[in-house]
Amino acid sequence: MLCGDTVWLHPDSDGALVSSMRASDPEGNATVINNVEADVSSMHARIRYSGADGWTVVGLGSRNGTVVRRATGSQTVVVEPPRDETPGDSSATAGEAAPVPILPGDTIVFASSTVYCVLAHPAIGRANAR
Repeated sequence: MLCGDTVWLHPDSDGALVSSMRASDPEGNATVINNVEADVSSMHARIRYSGADGWTVVGLGSRNGTVVRRATGSQTVVVEPPRDETPGDSSATAGEAAPVPILPGDTIVFASSTVYCVLAHPAIGRANAR
């Protein structure tokens, strides 16, 4: 069962910014996903589409991290670990992490309590599927 908000992103859009505090994207015109729990950072992650990589999610130095659970259930990919699990000085300013591909059926877990499921919209068609 799915509940909560549905956020449709088109490949031609600026993607989405996942944020606990923002109502608009300070860097552009991305959709802001701010229906999140309190453990999500104010600049937590970005979801984007590129022709070369498809849909990806990238961490933005969040305190509580982000993971992608693959639809098959066989793999969890760490987009960005929580800061207290990051090797080295956890007080250092974190930079943007490497993008992780996301596919229909995957779930994205922002911090520990906000979960979004990746769906494909049939109107977009298979030309944009990977």
